[in-house]
Amino acid sequence: MFEIKNVSKQFGQEYALRNISMTIGKGLNFIIGASGSGKTTLLKMISGMDQEFDGEVYYCGQSIKALSEQEKSYFYNNIFGFVWQDFNLLDDLTVLENVMLPQYLKQGQDKRAVMKVLRELKISELAHQKAGKLSGGQKQRVAIARELVKNPQVIIADE
Repeated sequence: MFEIKNVSKQFGQEYALRNISMTIGKGLNFIIGASGSGKTTLLKMISGMDQEFDGEVYYCGQSIKALSEQEKSYFYNNIFGFVWQDFNLLDDLTVLENVMLPQYLKQGQDKRAVMKVLRELKISELAHQKAGKLSGGQKQRVAIARELVKNPQVIIADE
């Protein structure tokens, strides 16, 4: 799925990553390391969110660095799902509204599919609660639900 070739990323005089090469296949894959070791940087590079690095990253043979803005948008809405450390929820929206946000970009909204995912994650009782009032663990489940509803090929999760 992902092929990473000789990737390096430098911030000032410090390297976050230096000459990293690897292949990431289907299934569950974990990148582990100490805090500050470059895990989030690598995830941003393989997702195309950071394209300013040395080396190459490919997804199914397609160069991530060569993606146009329109292609990146397509990938973000259809191919990749993202769960970041800060969850990126809108506090003034309900759980249901936050999970349905990606569907606003597509034709048709399937509230039943959203409620099914909320039930599977055991947060359906929170559907009409504002995201800003949730605990950290509940927010994490909402962020996961939002991405699962997209039915992406890949979920990139940071911690």
